[in-house]
Amino acid sequence: MKGNKFSRFYALLSQAGLAQEEKYSLVLGISNQRTSSLKELTPEELANLETHLQSKLPQSQQPKGWRTKKEGKQEVANQEALQTMRKKVIALLAYGLGWTVYDKQKNKMVADMKKIYGWVQHYGKHNPKKLNEYNQSELAALVSQVEQMTKKQL
Repeated sequence: MKGNKFSRFYALLSQAGLAQEEKYSLVLGISNQRTSSLKELTPEELANLETHLQSKLPQSQQPKGWRTKKEGKQEVANQEALQTMRKKVIALLAYGLGWTVYDKQKNKMVADMKKIYGWVQHYGKHNPKKLNEYNQSELAALVSQVEQMTKKQL
């Protein structure tokens, strides 16, 4: 395992887009100017340095295996919240405005997804985004926009 002691550090350094030369200043900073050598860092200093580098990465770029269980659960909860808002937009447009089509396989009326996706891309608050590309604040604004539109139609 000793040979892999610094592999996570180097992977994070690379993902953060930092050059090898910047490693020295990072090590000096984390060790309070005690050393510029990665090998001379304490395990705690190395862990703090890796945490610092990881915090510089966008959430989507952070390897899932490096997240804590709490962070993983929060990510799942965030994705579920986004999915709930997407479903609300679809339900409001499909059933609030009657944007449905008959599905022969299901033998029932279902949301007209082609029409809904087209509307979202053309008229949505953050066009020309696809529905699945909206972040949480954008989805909240879209839900509000659709609610206002469906109230006017009723």
